[in-house]
Amino acid sequence: MKAIKNFTTQDWGIVVLVVLLGASLAGNIALGVLGGFVQVTAPGANRLVFGTMEGPADLDPQDAWDSASFDVIDNVVEGLFGYNLSDPNLPVIPMLAESLGSFGTNDSEGHVNYTVDLRTEYVVNLYTGDKEPITFHDGTTFGPEDVKFTFDRLYNLIDLGLAKAGELYEYWDIDAPQVYNLSTYDSTQIDELNNTYGVVVVNETTKFYKVFNGSSVPIINTTHIIDDDTVAFELNTKYGPFEALLCFGASYILPSDGQYPMDSVLDTAVDDLIGTGPFDYIGFEPGVEVTFIGYNNYWRGPPRIDQLVFSVINDPDARNQALLAGDVDILADPDTDLFSTFNSTENDISLVGPGPSTGVQYLGMNCKVINATIRKAISYALNYTYIIEELLDGYATRLKSPVPEGIKYANWSFDVAEYNLTKAREAMQEAGHGVGWDTTPGGANEDDWTSASFYTYNYTYNIGNDMREDMLSLLQDNMPKIGIKIVDSGTTWAEFIYTLYEIGGRKREDAPLYWLGWIPDYNDPSNFLNPLFTNRTIASNGVDLDDAQLQVWMEEALLMEDGPAREALYDQIQKRLVEDLYPWAYGYVGQNWDAYINTLKGFPQNAMGRAYFYPCYFSAATEE
Repeated sequence: MKAIKNFTTQDWGIVVLVVLLGASLAGNIALGVLGGFVQVTAPGANRLVFGTMEGPADLDPQDAWDSASFDVIDNVVEGLFGYNLSDPNLPVIPMLAESLGSFGTNDSEGHVNYTVDLRTEYVVNLYTGDKEPITFHDGTTFGPEDVKFTFDRLYNLIDLGLAKAGELYEYWDIDAPQVYNLSTYDSTQIDELNNTYGVVVVNETTKFYKVFNGSSVPIINTTHIIDDDTVAFELNTKYGPFEALLCFGASYILPSDGQYPMDSVLDTAVDDLIGTGPFDYIGFEPGVEVTFIGYNNYWRGPPRIDQLVFSVINDPDARNQALLAGDVDILADPDTDLFSTFNSTENDISLVGPGPSTGVQYLGMNCKVINATIRKAISYALNYTYIIEELLDGYATRLKSPVPEGIKYANWSFDVAEYNLTKAREAMQEAGHGVGWDTTPGGANEDDWTSASFYTYNYTYNIGNDMREDMLSLLQDNMPKIGIKIVDSGTTWAEFIYTLYEIGGRKREDAPLYWLGWIPDYNDPSNFLNPLFTNRTIASNGVDLDDAQLQVWMEEALLMEDGPAREALYDQIQKRLVEDLYPWAYGYVGQNWDAYINTLKGFPQNAMGRAYFYPCYFSAATEE
């Protein structure tokens, strides 16, 4: 039996007053907005149903890396830090930490401590000052040993290849060694390696050598328990986005008393998800629902929702109709074709938006196959207005940098390519094609441009995705106007992704043009730039960009503390990508819309797309 305290109406009022006061005194009023500290009466029996497309693929926070899984995890498990979801700038705020941490000074090995004071207790009685420990859903108390266990387990799972997002917890150290078997190298070749990188013998008999040509290195070296309320992360280097990384799901704090196995991940079918969050996970029936109950011992006060249900409805039409029928209470991303229906007063539904969003969509162009000048031409030849106004019915905003607004240091002031056929043709002439022709649309050489076939490129997409199929039609209309023919290379989702990640012998060059999206793991520009444009690893660099200057800047920015210098460097990075390199034709940022019944209040629409229900409550119908 799980330990759950039954709060009375009087207890509830005291807890809320104390939490409000505590948040104010600590300077953390943002927590009140994030968590909904406006409850003044005891919650009644109520049930909130969220309509969703999928249930969790993975229940273990250190194994999950998809939005459906994190929707579940975010309501159950918490990190040391989180985001103020009601602020469009998404500032980092303390959760299980008492305050944001602080960096120390580098030691002789370049290591640096990041020290965090923990929030292990909360006041339960304003008048007496009595406190109780913060607890996990199984009644065990939260403390520094849980923080250490969480990150020791995470890196163990990374070593075992069981943490899907493990790469987020490593950085590239250009001076670090990798071990190679150099048995096929002669002494001259080994000397050349030594002169270039530096080489150290590991085993002369087996010919294993350390070559100092760079390697991925764990961000965290060790997690130290300083005292009952303090931990210190010993980092291998000062890592700029470390606080943002602590907001990511794999950093959420897990209990250390055997509830989570050290060498394996939770089985979604049978295991329990345990955290300190506002809702206690009950179970998942695949294809049907995920169920939770409010955690009465939650340290910020019990949630005003007693029962939370994620109703799994794969079909989008059926999911939207379920809201109209009253079978679900809230939907994220409702069907735009039904907006007028949702807005009808007879349906008692609130349509909320457009809110901030940080998911980007873009046309990727393989940089090994298509040179920068032709990529520039393609960027100017694409009709972005048609994409937004016709394909998306106006429910999107033009993307003007690989970093969307709402993410730290996004800068949309640079000269992004707009649809301009004259400029596109001028770029083709820069590349030596159509030289001397009139570049004016409808001009003297219009037939020459449209009949030319300077290049032919495959456009790869997954069949069945309406937007990507629509992009095929648009590209086949737009690109022939600059002498580029587009070949339909539609395939399955698996084949599409395997090509972009070069799995099973596939090559990215086979997908010179493709349409894809990206959503952030945490609020830092590096989470867009480094995985999508690095030349160090396979990562998510589907465009095969390999730019030495960009790589130096991206790696330098990772190791800088937040501030004007880091922001200026990210300005340089974005400017180079937008105005010089053209790896993408920058598409759009989708708008964030939610639809829910009128009596539901407090849902924090946010740029990260988090489905977080602690602030929610139902109002009386008389309040409408």
